[in-house]
Amino acid sequence: MATVAHEVRAKVDPNQAYKAVSTQEGFRGWWTRASKVDPKVGGEAEFRFSQGGAAMTFRFDELKPGKSVKMTCVRTNDQPGGHVDNWVGTVLEFEIEPAGGETVVRLRHGGVPGESLAQTQKGWGHFGASLKQYFETGTGTPDAGS
Repeated sequence: MATVAHEVRAKVDPNQAYKAVSTQEGFRGWWTRASKVDPKVGGEAEFRFSQGGAAMTFRFDELKPGKSVKMTCVRTNDQPGGHVDNWVGTVLEFEIEPAGGETVVRLRHGGVPGESLAQTQKGWGHFGASLKQYFETGTGTPDAGS
């Protein structure tokens, strides 16, 4: 099992950064347009993707406004062998911190199985760039969803 880490720096208020990684509107702006999010501890967030129709559902474990979000993958509908098929039990964390006139968002996706590591790193690289673009322009490059 491995942890994928990615860092995004942008001139954005920490509270705006928090909304981007904890609300339906935020996730739809940079990750996937097909997001259904119940932003409360114990609430779930479902993310559907156009490529192969994969979907995953995360449970919010921790929400600290302006500071952090932690959630655990509780189900996927990916085909066996698909790169998110074995994400169940993985933990996705966003840590938000002001730093010299910018805000840093540190994304960590822990517990990723080795067979999914390369594709997960590639995906978070793409969506990390989308998150930065979302912060800077108000429009990211989210998946169209299905």
